[in-house]
This record gives sequence, structure tokens and C-alpha cells, in this order.
Amino acid sequence: MARIRSLPLYELWYPQVTIIQDTDAATKHLEDIYPDIPREGYTVSVSITLTHTNNIRLVSVCHSDSVYTFDIKLIGAFPPHLRCLLEDEDVVKIGHGILNIAWRLYHEHGIKLTMGGEISRLHRIFNTRDTTIGEPFNNPVPLSAIAERWLEKTIVNEYIQCRWVDIFELVHYKQASAIAGIVGQSYHAMREGNRVDSVANKYWIFTSVEYATGTVLGRCEEFPLHTLADTSCIEPLRRASDRIRATLSEANLHIQRIGIQTNTEHQYPRISVEEPEQQ
Repeated sequence: MARIRSLPLYELWYPQVTIIQDTDAATKHLEDIYPDIPREGYTVSVSITLTHTNNIRLVSVCHSDSVYTFDIKLIGAFPPHLRCLLEDEDVVKIGHGILNIAWRLYHEHGIKLTMGGEISRLHRIFNTRDTTIGEPFNNPVPLSAIAERWLEKTIVNEYIQCRWVDIFELVHYKQASAIAGIVGQSYHAMREGNRVDSVANKYWIFTSVEYATGTVLGRCEEFPLHTLADTSCIEPLRRASDRIRATLSEANLHIQRIGIQTNTEHQYPRISVEEPEQQ
């Protein structure tokens, strides 16, 4: 949902961008992005770009080191295989403002996005440079802050509507594609320095959305207790772990003393068994 304005975007990030503008190309490339049986832990990052009328014009999917940008207007209809990818419960779709993306996809194309991961939440859990104590966990983090923290790139990030209506130039596609690319690269940078698997899904991934009631399913609205952004629980845990460590050490010494005394006081005679002589 964000547009990145800076120096030419390819100086900011160097993805391989594939622009898809017809049905045959969409089918071909989706077979590469979305295997019939996704492997466990399969993730992609996604972004959308709107027109001045708030309709979805582009859907970008970052997979590995490549970004595939689908021009929905030129394709003529939403690609069925792309719909299956977004609705697949075995694939985590990571985005910046993923819940807003889910709402847009549903209200315009009837797509029920599942397993939506929010990059802002992971950033808040792992970011130890800044304190976010007292700040609502659900507030989004600017994409510029995420890129600066994890990719060491400075960008200007504004939430404005895209005014590209009919004629898109290459730089416009690259700007749209870079959002998905930055989200994907930031996610992998977080994995390198942190154990993403140690963060329960409920703190950054929703399983689905009840669009009739607006209820987000499977996601907490609070920081996880172990996050460094909330240090209130760290000191009690440290004291408790120290007590456990001291108790185990004392018990270990006691066991060693008992073992020494037992070996000293009780000398068992060696028992030998002789076989009877055969007659």
C-alpha cells in the first residue's frame, strides 16, 4: 500500500523484477512461485498498488530473490493460480499492512487471504535499538524504518494513492515491486539474526478474517511476553532462573557427598561363581 520515493529504486534494491501482463505469462510464472505441494514453512511477501480510483492495479509477489508483478488490469482478470496462492493455508504471506491488503483483495476480488504475516510486528519484537514500551502493538511501523533497521537503506516512504492510471513506465513497476522485495528481504534479515521460529505465529500471523464481522482470527493484539520491547518481565525471570540454578547446584553437591560416603563405607566383597565339576 506504500509508494517508495527516493533515488531510482533499482539503486535502492536489486531484485529480478518480472512484469506479467497476460494470462499465459501469469500461468507460467505462477508455476515457479507456487508449487503444487509447497514445502513446510513456505513463505512469500506480497504488496498491492492501487489506482487513483482505489482499485487494485498491481499485485507483487516476492519469492526468493525475484519479484513477480502482476498487472491485473492488463491481464484482464485475477489469475486463478494467484488466487489459490493467496488463499492457501500452508503458505505464509508476509506484507506491510497485510490486514489492509486482505481487506482490499476481499472487497474487490472476493479473495479470502489466509496466513497473513505482518512484518511490522516482527520488527517490533526483534528491534532492540528502539524502545516501544507503551506503544500499541497493532500500530504499523513505517516501511522506511524497517528498511533502515534491517537492510541499512534509507528511503522516503509515504502513504499516498498511486496516480498511475493507464500508462505505466518501467520505473513505476519497479517502485511497486520494491515494496514486496523490501518486505521479503527484511524478513530474511530478521531470520539471520533472530530465531523467527521462536515467535509464536499468533503474535504476527492471522489465520483468516471473518469479513462479515471484521474479526481477525488467530492473532493476538499484545506483545509476546518474551519480547525485549517490554522489559517488565525480564527481571523476575532472571531472579527465578538464578534460584533454580542455585537449587540445582546445591542438590548436585549433596548427591556427590552421598556418593562419596557410600563408596567409602560399604566395601562389597567380590562374588565369584564356580561351575560344578562334571561327573
